[in-house]
Amino acid sequence: MPKIPTFTAQGSIEQFAGTTTTPQIGLDQTLANALAPATKILVDQKIVENDAQNQAEALKLENDFITDLIKTEDAINTDEIMSVNKTAANKYYKDQSNLLINKYKSLATNNNVAVKFSNYALSETQKGIFRTDTQISKNIFKNLVSGYDKQKQQLLITADTDQSGIAKGTLRTDLEKLTRDTFQSQVSAPELKIMLNNIPVELQTYDGLKDVQQAPRRTLFLLKDKNYLPDISFKQRQELEEKAKNILRPQITTEFENYVKSKELGKEPPIFNTELAKEVMTKREFENMMVTKTIVEDTTNDVKFFHTLPTQDLDFTFTNMMEELYKTYPVDIAKQKETFLKKVVEDIKSNREDDPVGYIFNIDDDIKNMSIEIDNMTAEFSAPNVYNTSIIGQAKLELTERLIQKQKDLGIKNIKLMTNDAAQNFVTSYTEAGNKNDISSMSQMMETLNINFGNNDGLALTQLLQSGLPYGAKISYIFGDGELAQEGLAFDTQEEKDASIKFLTDNNVKIGDIQIEIREQLKDFESILRRNVPLNSSGTLTEMDNLVEYLSFVAANRMYGKEMDSSEAAISAAQTFNDNFEIKDTYYLPKKIDGKNIGDGQINKIVQTVDILQKYYLDDFGAVAFKSNFETDPVKLSSKMYSQMLLNGEWRNMPDGENLIFGIVLDGSNEFAPIINDNGENLIVNVNDTSELVPGTDILIDFTLNFSEPDQTITTSIINVYEKASKLAKKKGISYEEALKEIRKPKIKNIELNVD
Repeated sequence: MPKIPTFTAQGSIEQFAGTTTTPQIGLDQTLANALAPATKILVDQKIVENDAQNQAEALKLENDFITDLIKTEDAINTDEIMSVNKTAANKYYKDQSNLLINKYKSLATNNNVAVKFSNYALSETQKGIFRTDTQISKNIFKNLVSGYDKQKQQLLITADTDQSGIAKGTLRTDLEKLTRDTFQSQVSAPELKIMLNNIPVELQTYDGLKDVQQAPRRTLFLLKDKNYLPDISFKQRQELEEKAKNILRPQITTEFENYVKSKELGKEPPIFNTELAKEVMTKREFENMMVTKTIVEDTTNDVKFFHTLPTQDLDFTFTNMMEELYKTYPVDIAKQKETFLKKVVEDIKSNREDDPVGYIFNIDDDIKNMSIEIDNMTAEFSAPNVYNTSIIGQAKLELTERLIQKQKDLGIKNIKLMTNDAAQNFVTSYTEAGNKNDISSMSQMMETLNINFGNNDGLALTQLLQSGLPYGAKISYIFGDGELAQEGLAFDTQEEKDASIKFLTDNNVKIGDIQIEIREQLKDFESILRRNVPLNSSGTLTEMDNLVEYLSFVAANRMYGKEMDSSEAAISAAQTFNDNFEIKDTYYLPKKIDGKNIGDGQINKIVQTVDILQKYYLDDFGAVAFKSNFETDPVKLSSKMYSQMLLNGEWRNMPDGENLIFGIVLDGSNEFAPIINDNGENLIVNVNDTSELVPGTDILIDFTLNFSEPDQTITTSIINVYEKASKLAKKKGISYEEALKEIRKPKIKNIELNVD
């Protein structure tokens, strides 16, 4: 039998990595036994992988479960009933958690995941129940405290408002009982004792706060007494003092401002509590107050003096006063006084210009009290349903005259008859009535102007227009009960305006075409308006624009009511307006005043009056020379001025449309300058004035002068002297003064030509 060959292995005993070998199976092993170790490794690895996968899935389900469970807790905590009821909350919580467990358990991919999730979910549910119970306990206690606080406040309010004093007397006992009933089973005995012992402190703190709010000054003083609120702590006492000071600081600041304001107005102020200010204000604030107080007290007489001066003298007097001030006081003190007095002067000028009546009420107690007395007056009951208002009306007219005279004395040029607030309130009320289409109320308001201000109603109307009174009110007041007057009131109502605009739109009529026609018809009137404000046409343009807009409204109404075309209506409206005026070269005269017609005879009398005044009575009026930057000789300037009055003098309409004022149109500038007399009065003719006196005097006007003119009047005599002297000076190359010496000096009343 052949022998089986054998081989010797040539490789190393250790197999290189990556090589494979055939399993060496022992003679005593089966194949299964040989593979068992490898199989176990694979199985164990698979088990580990499955467990990790199941764990991850279970955790994900748990996270989603917890998210929904938190929403359940939020729902409990925000529910009015469950948030304070553990039984209801726990039942709801368990029901919701079971639903959520079943929901997410059903999403598990195998039983292993389901079991893991269930265990986690049950654990989270237990934690959630504990959290919910804890929160509900807190909510219950909060509710308890809230109810306690409400009941305590109710007891405090009852004690505070009970007039009998019974509730106040039993307040401490009531609060102690409330505290025991509420917290005896909720807090420990030591905690309850602390709460009960704190009740007197609470009551005293409550009283202190109430006293601070109601009487901070008195309370601040009382807090320095240890017997006042004896149970409160030092810290609580300090806190109450600071609260009192916080309330007092703005009060003291206002009081000091009023103190200084009174001094600035030259009035005696109320006493200022310096000691209280020192305690309440900061150190810096108090020191500043004291410096200011010293200055205003030292300048009291100076301030009073300034308030008596005419406006035109304020700056000059201030400059002279400052020169003396710096000679008398050290520089730092003088500078402080200068700063204060400068503000006083500037405020005086500003207040006089902005609100002269308000200013007068502030500085003149007599006039202010007169106004207050009139406001408090009631009409006398003279017969059934009849009231006598004549006494009130007379008092108002007297007040008006005093206000006008006071403003004249103070050199206030823009004279007003109402405070700015009163004028604005009138305008507001009128406008509101217009918005309501209440023409009756609008008419009654305008009628009060003549009742309250008499012949000075034009000044009142001017002030109201400046304050925004609608234009229709002016038209209504000027024309009284005429056709244009009623249309004027309608013009100020929004309903009528809207209706007119709609009518024009519906009929394809352009408002611009109507206005062009109206302006053509009013060109003479507009020319006079432009003359009245030659250097500032904006005033004229505004007046004309308002007038044209108003007449356009009238034309629209007439197109509808009288079946006119646009051109006819425009001419009709403009002509109706023109018919109410007598138009002269430089002024116009209304044919209606206070709603009453003025006859041709009265209009002619006014024309004759202004003509005679200009020709013959300028010296009787006492016209004085203008100030000049180039000439200082008042006589020579007066001579020139009188010649200017004749050559370039004109009568113009005042803003109220009724009064006429005389002035000079200055050569080269076309500027109209009203003349004045020694008293600072303008030469004004009131068309309502029937006294036949030279304005500002008791001299009767001689109306026969125009029928027997002398060869030479005072005015022409002055002009002749002026012109002769000028020609002679030019001819001989000598001065004006030298020329005057060579001609005969006229003897003119009240005029002395010193040429020697």
